[in-house]
Amino acid sequence: MKFNPCVLLLVAAATGAQAQEGAKWVSAQAAYIVPSYSPVKDGPGYGGSLGWWITNRWGIEASALKATMAAENTLTYFSGREYQGFLSGLYCWDTSSEKVRPFLRLGAGLTRTTVPWSEDTKSVNTFTGAAGVGLQYLLPANFMATLEGRGVKLASSTKRSEFQALVGLGYRWGVKTAPVAAPAPAPAPLPPPPPPVVEKPVPPPPPPPPPVVAKPVPPPPPPPPPAPAPVKITLDNAVLHFANGSNVLPAKGVDAIRKVAGKLKEFKGEYTLHVTGHTSSVGKAAFNKALSKRRADAVAKVLVASGIPAANVTTAGVGPDEPIADNKTAEGQARNRRVEIEVKAKGAQVETRTITTDLEEGKAKD
Repeated sequence: MKFNPCVLLLVAAATGAQAQEGAKWVSAQAAYIVPSYSPVKDGPGYGGSLGWWITNRWGIEASALKATMAAENTLTYFSGREYQGFLSGLYCWDTSSEKVRPFLRLGAGLTRTTVPWSEDTKSVNTFTGAAGVGLQYLLPANFMATLEGRGVKLASSTKRSEFQALVGLGYRWGVKTAPVAAPAPAPAPLPPPPPPVVEKPVPPPPPPPPPVVAKPVPPPPPPPPPAPAPVKITLDNAVLHFANGSNVLPAKGVDAIRKVAGKLKEFKGEYTLHVTGHTSSVGKAAFNKALSKRRADAVAKVLVASGIPAANVTTAGVGPDEPIADNKTAEGQARNRRVEIEVKAKGAQVETRTITTDLEEGKAKD
C-alpha cells in the first residue's frame, strides 16, 4: 500500500498561519514521489525553491525538483531521471497566526524525462501543471520549515500524473513589520470648577451726545482766469515804415515789432508764428511777390532777435494775391501793403487784430 500524506497536510493547513508582506525566502527540499502509472516505483527526490510574499496573502515561488524513476515488477532493473521546474502563485487564506502560514499553490512549468521513460529514444521536455497545499512554520533566527503536498500533471500522450510530498528547511528575510503604536497619553486632570459669578448691577446708559451741527462748506475758489489767447496781428506799412521797393526796417518799424514780441512772450502755452508779406497790385507781380517775402523775413528776424524761438517762426510772401481792400484807390493800396503774424496755439482760440497808424499820404506805394 502506498503512503499518501494528503490527510496529514490538510490537517496541518487547518491550523492557520500569518503571511508577512515583503518576506522572501530560499529553501532546500526533500520529496517522496508517488507516480500514478506503472511500472514506476515510488521514489525519493530533492530540490529547492525561491519565493516572495508580495502582499500579506499573495506570493510567488520558483521551484526545481530532481527525481529518480525506477522500474517495478520487472525482471531487469532499470531507471531514469525526471527534472521539473515550476513558477507558481501562492495564496495564504488565514493570517491569524504568527508562526504557521498555510498556502495554496497553482503553477506551471516543464518536466524533462530521460530514457527509458521519455516515450522516445531521447530525453523529452513536457509541459506540466502543478497544484498543491502546504504550510510554512517560522523558526527562530529567520529560519523556517515547510511541508507540502503537490499534485503534478504531465501533458504527455499517456497523461501521466504523480503526487509529491515535500519537506524543506529555508531562510527568510525582508519581512515588513508593522510599527508599534505608542501608548495613549494619560488623560489630563480636569480643571477645578470656576467660582460662582456674581452679577453686578448694570449702570444706566449715558445720555446721548448733543447733535452735531454741520459747518457750512465754503464755495470753492473761482478758477484762475485763462491765459490770453494768441492773436493774428496785422502790421501795415504805416507801422513798419518800409521805404518804397525796400525791405529795410527803420527804427520805428523795429520798435513796433519788438512791442509785438513782448506781448507774444507773455503767452506761456505752445505756439508757432507764421509771418506773411503782402503788397498792392501796383508794379510787376513777380517783383512784388519777392519783395513781400523779403519784408516777411525782415520782420521774422526782429522777432527772433527779441526772444521768440527761431524754430517757432516761418515766413512766406504772397505779393498782391491776397488783398483785403480795393487796389483801385490809394487808401485800399495802403491797406494791402502789410505784414501779417499768424499765431497758432494749442487749445486756444485765435482772434485777428490789426495794428495800424495814420497813413502818410503819397508814401504808401511799394
